[in-house]
Amino acid sequence: PIYKSSPDPSVFAVVEWWQLRREGVYSPMSKSNSVDSKKMSWGKKLLVALVAAAVLVVILFFVLTSGAFIKGVVLPKAGQSMHAEIRATDVSLSLFSQVILRDLTVRTTGTEPLLSVSEAKIRYGLMDILKGHIRVDEISLVSPRVQIVKETNGTSNLDPLLQGQTKKEGASKALQLA
Repeated sequence: PIYKSSPDPSVFAVVEWWQLRREGVYSPMSKSNSVDSKKMSWGKKLLVALVAAAVLVVILFFVLTSGAFIKGVVLPKAGQSMHAEIRATDVSLSLFSQVILRDLTVRTTGTEPLLSVSEAKIRYGLMDILKGHIRVDEISLVSPRVQIVKETNGTSNLDPLLQGQTKKEGASKALQLA
């Protein structure tokens, strides 16, 4: 305004800057700092992406280790590979050391379950599993009940498990008990 007639352009620039700042129009992220604002926006984007990834990992951890996920996904997949139906009323998982299954039943054919257990505890080493070695340290069963039913035609409720095992014999390692 008044200072436009000033012969020195630097004075005009300083006065204009001061007026804009006082009016709240000027911000450190305005035209003069456009290169820095791009860097900060990438930095902010990277930070948001890292925080989102961390939150996703935490959520996945809790979902994948929940009893509902194990009962709804893991047990049916295991049962499918064994040609049986595996159910448990409660599952408790300690990711690094053990899984506890309560009221576990394994049913193949017929009305009676092949195996029913009030509690099954399986202790394992997670690091061995991550390395590709399935190592089970302990399996303890509380009140196990095994019912092998032989039908009049010569088949039994154990046959689906045995048939699944003979198909996989050539491709898998033998079970080793220590």
